[in-house]
This record gives sequence, structure tokens and C-alpha cells, in this order.
Amino acid sequence: MGKLAEKELYTNEGDITELHKQLKSLQPELTNKQLKELVTTRNSELEQRTPAPVTWQDFSWPVHCGDFCCYIKEVGKADLNSLAVDGNGQDFFENHLDDPDTDAEEVWETIRPDSPQNATLAYSVGVYLFQCLHCAEYLILWDYD
Repeated sequence: MGKLAEKELYTNEGDITELHKQLKSLQPELTNKQLKELVTTRNSELEQRTPAPVTWQDFSWPVHCGDFCCYIKEVGKADLNSLAVDGNGQDFFENHLDDPDTDAEEVWETIRPDSPQNATLAYSVGVYLFQCLHCAEYLILWDYD
């Protein structure tokens, strides 16, 4: 047990409803007790032992393949262009958004052009890259001040 758990403090918020749903679908052989224990273990790891990224707003940590994703870094257009197989960062951004209702074209116009190296220079829009621990799929969250 970590120090945060001892003090009942949390660094992140996980979507345990989505985590439970995905685990139940992926591992139907688990009993309800086993499922609850797995959700609790994964949620505790996220909330009490995973450092929080520097963001404008709080958010619900993305879930994929029945687990919380790994936070990679804050990204800019240069990073997204590099991640895109064809070099089209805007398409990569649109295709990996965690929220399908986002007006991706409007957000793209406000994304910083560089590749953030640390949290010392903040832009109004922050774009956060995550990766699934199991299938390596990327997921993107964004927020603004």
C-alpha cells in the first residue's frame, strides 16, 4: 500500500463503470467477486500510485482492453504528425480521440505546433496521448483553460 492509500488521497479518477463493462465482456468467466476485485485493484493502481499529468481540467482516465491506459505525454502537432503513418497528424488526431463528439477540425487549429518537452510552457489547449497496455492502440484526450 502506498502513502496516498494510507491517507485516502487520490491523484487520478478512473471510469470504473467502463472498466467493469470491458472486463466483463473480455473475461466472462470471472465471477462477480473476481471482477470486483480486479476493478478495485486496477482502480487503486491508477488513483493512488499513478502520477497525474499536468492538465487544465480533471478528466476520467481512458480505458481500453479492460485496463486503464498508459499516459505517454502532452503532444503537439509535430508529435501527432510523427505518430501518423502517412504524416497526417490531423487525421491521426481525429481517429484516436476518446470523445467522438469533438469538433476535431476546430481543436486541431488550436493545438500547439511544437512538441512539448515539459509542463513549463502551457498553451490554451492541451492534448494528452495515452496508449493501451494490451493492444498498443493510442487514445487522445484534450482540454482547454
